[in-house]
Amino acid sequence: MQSGLEPGETEFAKILEAISKSESEDSAVSWERVESVLRHMSRETSDLEASTIDVLRDVFGSRTAREAAAAGTSGTSGTSTSTTWSTGMCTVRADGYCERCDDTLQAIDLDDGEYAEFARGISSLAEKQGKRPDDFHGFVKWLDEHGPFGVIIDAANVAFYNQNFESGGFNFSQIEAVVDRVSADYPDLKPLVVLHVNRTRGPAASAPKARALLQTLTEQNRFFAAPMGSNDDWYWMYAAVVAGTEGILVSNDEMRDHLFNLLAPKYFKKWKQRHQMRYTFSGDPNSLAFENPSPFTRCTQVLCKADGSVSWMFPVAGAEGEGEGKDDWLCCSTSGKR
Repeated sequence: MQSGLEPGETEFAKILEAISKSESEDSAVSWERVESVLRHMSRETSDLEASTIDVLRDVFGSRTAREAAAAGTSGTSGTSTSTTWSTGMCTVRADGYCERCDDTLQAIDLDDGEYAEFARGISSLAEKQGKRPDDFHGFVKWLDEHGPFGVIIDAANVAFYNQNFESGGFNFSQIEAVVDRVSADYPDLKPLVVLHVNRTRGPAASAPKARALLQTLTEQNRFFAAPMGSNDDWYWMYAAVVAGTEGILVSNDEMRDHLFNLLAPKYFKKWKQRHQMRYTFSGDPNSLAFENPSPFTRCTQVLCKADGSVSWMFPVAGAEGEGEGKDDWLCCSTSGKR
């Protein structure tokens, strides 16, 4: 890290394994180091592979963990406890509650420095991949002049939703429905509609209602057309990130495209969980329904109770989205059920 290298999941697992097996130090000191690495890992990783979960089981069952617990130093941040660690797989409810440790996972967002670094990364990629780097510079300037924007609408994703039938197509009425709803539901958050310029020149855009919508949004400085030679994904992504902690991205895009893989996972995955608002239409624009982000974040978390009990929660890779009833978390708790 001092050399500018970022440890990944594999490196964290090896470090934890080495510390927990060390016999040259006091167990309390070693366990403090374990928890320090775990806190760092919680900021750098999201879901963990099965091999890492196996290492974590061994770490919490190690002599270092047992002796630190026996000495009353197995709690994070100096909290004193007097029990051993209980470790096992568990299910977390949709509201974040874990029955095994009787505690609730939290919503964890990026901090100010992470937001700034994330935005710089998106800007750099957009400039490199666009035909004219100055185009994205112009967008950043436009945001500064007409923002701040709180709700960013991935307009192409909205317009194409559920249009895979014979008479379906690019539906501007669905964009209008989303704009109207977010304006009503979030009156303090200015919406921004982002669309590629090609979509403003197609047949669907020539319809009277579509022309009226684009004109109104343009006059209100709530519409931006990504220019030719650019990818509008970078534009709505950047705008959503610079919107900060209150920002909302309205899109059903799973963001699994190779472009998004270029973004730092430690920022992207955590940010996506906290700020992407999904939607549905069932037949017509008036049927619009929003799905709010999960109330908790899938990442390593430490939960501390007032009675001194501590629980470390680790999400397992490959289990996200499979619904309740699946043991997709490892819970290591000083008060959990055995």
